[in-house]
Amino acid sequence: MHYKEFAPAGFLKNHVQCYFTCETDTAVFAEDTVFASGCIEMMFNVGADGPH
Repeated sequence: MHYKEFAPAGFLKNHVQCYFTCETDTAVFAEDTVFASGCIEMMFNVGADGPH
């Protein structure tokens, strides 16, 4: 698995903590555990089985 994190630029710094990508060469099922932090988290699957 390859994880890479990016910091937002410009005016987004005040509104976005970070962006990240997570890539794998194998088909995996992943659950994203969410803890009450007061932040919104969004995830998009753009793999072969994802939306086109």
